[in-house]
Amino acid sequence: MQCCFVILNAVPVLTVTPVSSSYCNGSSTSITASGASTYSWAPGATLNTTTGATVTSTATTSTIYTITGTNAAGCTAAATQTLTVNAVPVLTVTPVSTSYCNGSSTNITASGASTYSWAPGANLNATTGTTVTSTATTTTT
Repeated sequence: MQCCFVILNAVPVLTVTPVSSSYCNGSSTSITASGASTYSWAPGATLNTTTGATVTSTATTSTIYTITGTNAAGCTAAATQTLTVNAVPVLTVTPVSTSYCNGSSTNITASGASTYSWAPGANLNATTGTTVTSTATTTTT
């Protein structure tokens, strides 16, 4: 009588971790997979590579990536990761007056985003907020 052995290999359990699941258009983000020996990523058009545990996405639109992991026994598993690409805000800056007399002040208002940071702040009443007041004594950008 002959005896047979069957070896059952486990399928890898993939974990995918984005540094951030969303980023701004024109930027990039890294995605890392773990749980297997080798990895294949698709679609590859907006990735710096289609193999390896960590890839960098430069997608300009939201994208669903499929990651296929293969373990040492040759078993495969797949996972997906959605990255959301956010539009860059379009800023508008409106001075009440484009010029004013030395010793006076003028308000400058920004719109198009959620928060604002102003620089240089030396002649401004604040460095954050929608509207700031300039008391600059020389032409300043």
